[in-house]
Amino acid sequence: MSWKRGSRFFSRPLFFYLFFPASILYMELVVKIYCFGPVFDTGLFHAILFTIPLGLFFALLCSLFPPKVSRILSVLVLVFLTIAYYVQAVYYTIFKTFLVLYSVTATGETAGKITETERGKPWRAYGKACPSFCFCFSR
Repeated sequence: MSWKRGSRFFSRPLFFYLFFPASILYMELVVKIYCFGPVFDTGLFHAILFTIPLGLFFALLCSLFPPKVSRILSVLVLVFLTIAYYVQAVYYTIFKTFLVLYSVTATGETAGKITETERGKPWRAYGKACPSFCFCFSR
C-alpha cells in the first residue's frame, strides 16, 4: 500500500487531529469539576480513555472533506458537543443524575425547572463554550 503525498489525511496539521480530543477532554473536565469537584481520581483516567477515540473519530471524519467543508463540519460538531455537555451539566444540577436517552421521554415536566435554575447565570455557559469559540475564531 502506497501513501500519496497529496492525500487529504496526511496533509492536515497535527493540531487538527489533537484539537478534537483536547476540546472534548476540556468539556468533560469542566462538567466533572462543575458536578463533582475533584478531578484527579480514576475518573480522569476514564475520561482520557474514552475521549481520545471519540475526538480522533471526529477529526478523521472531518479530514475526509475539503478544507472549507471540513471547517464548517468541525464547527458544527463542536457546537453540538458543547450543547450536549452543557445540557448534561444543567440536567445534573437539577436532578443529580446525568441525562440518558430514557430521560428524554419525560421532558415536559423539566422545561420549567431548567429555565428557573439557569436564569440569571449566563457565566456558566462561557467556560463550556470556550473550545467552540477558539476554533471558530482561530483563523
